[in-house]
Amino acid sequence: MIINNVAIIGVGLIGGSLGISLKDAGFKGKIIGVCRDEAHLRLAIEKKAIDEGTIDPCAAVLDADLIVLATPIDAIIPMLKKIKPYLKLGAIITDVASTKSAIVQQAEKVLGSAAHFIGGHPMAGSEHSGIMAARTFLFDNAVWVLTPTPRVPHEVVETLRTFLLQLDVRPLILAPDVHDQIVAGISHLPYLMACSLVHTVMTAQPLQQEMLTLASTGFRDTTRVASSLPEWGKDICVTNKKAILAGISSLKKNLAEMEKQIKNGNPEKLEAWFGKVKQFRDGMY
Repeated sequence: MIINNVAIIGVGLIGGSLGISLKDAGFKGKIIGVCRDEAHLRLAIEKKAIDEGTIDPCAAVLDADLIVLATPIDAIIPMLKKIKPYLKLGAIITDVASTKSAIVQQAEKVLGSAAHFIGGHPMAGSEHSGIMAARTFLFDNAVWVLTPTPRVPHEVVETLRTFLLQLDVRPLILAPDVHDQIVAGISHLPYLMACSLVHTVMTAQPLQQEMLTLASTGFRDTTRVASSLPEWGKDICVTNKKAILAGISSLKKNLAEMEKQIKNGNPEKLEAWFGKVKQFRDGMY
């Protein structure tokens, strides 16, 4: 199967960056963008993220070999239900959501044999959103997770994997539930921690203003992801509940152990613990 026509439903940071990156990589096919706001579509065309745009997703998918759902998580399944009658036979559908198990399970029920659904998650992004935040190089050398089930033929998975390679990404095949456990620890939990830290300062009395005055790069860098869309935060908690709760439980145990050592006045144990953490983190980056 050759992918000539691509429909990107949701031309924001990820959808827009995908279109820009495909064009920069030399993709010669047509890219149709779908958005509820015609002004945003005009911006996407100006930024060369799409060739043409429409507010009608059903019209956009008629001739599409690949449909990329770059909508909020809670809009993915309703959108699938809407476009299903208009899909090209054998079309590949993927998404870019940061949770996979619930989406893949529901998507396969909705689509049946009408099309091939392969869950996707590019491990790249920003706390900013919208077409104006879209840029080339967003995906350079990033891991792009694909979560096909056994229902998807190997050749279809390979078609999508090969297509993504032109973006200079590193495709990785994972089971949906394994993906969700991983991102709970490295993406969702950091977001919840950042939000909790910001909320701690936000509700600090009577020294809130003084904290804000003194807050510098450490606080800014640690809490950067707290500026992500609240809608995203809500969606990950709903669709990745089990893995996130397990992560919170583990985090609470680590904080409790740290609290214990501080209360007991064990500076040597604390320093050793911090040293192990630093060594591991330094090895990551």
